[in-house]
Amino acid sequence: METISQFNHERGQETLHPLVSVLDQSKSKILKLEKTFSELYIIF
Repeated sequence: METISQFNHERGQETLHPLVSVLDQSKSKILKLEKTFSELYIIF
């Protein structure tokens, strides 16, 4: 993944800002477990 928009799209979330995103995990789609490489800084 290279953009916030791609990250949000995979989780079924709307992108409100192209550089920063805070997700409500209760609204995210369930993803299958897989290894993902990303160009983003992500804090969980």
